[in-house]
Amino acid sequence: MARLARLLLRLMPLAFPAVFAACYGPAAGVYNPTVTGKVVDKVSSSPIQGIQVSCSVLVVSSDAGPLIRAHGLAGADGAFTLPDCLDADTLLAEDVDGAANGSYQTVSVKMNGTSGNTIAMAKQ
Repeated sequence: MARLARLLLRLMPLAFPAVFAACYGPAAGVYNPTVTGKVVDKVSSSPIQGIQVSCSVLVVSSDAGPLIRAHGLAGADGAFTLPDCLDADTLLAEDVDGAANGSYQTVSVKMNGTSGNTIAMAKQ
């Protein structure tokens, strides 16, 4: 009996992280993936700067539309990084600067994992 008690005492520290996560949720950043990708022109494949990209979850039962998790702007090379895209399945790209870089149509695409997402946008 004493051997069993000692064994259980040695195993207890291994169970602590699981119990803690069950009570308080996962540590920040563990299950909140960062999504990266690039925005390009559909015809020329050149990068587009200043496009607002959002990661969202499509809520089927809601008339309000998709639930936006995070958003950011594409840089000069068309690259974007969106932190905390928990449960996100869709990327939404909107031309928020108007004619500054050419006028592009808003597009929604299915996410292709957390990296390597390419969004091709057509001019209006």
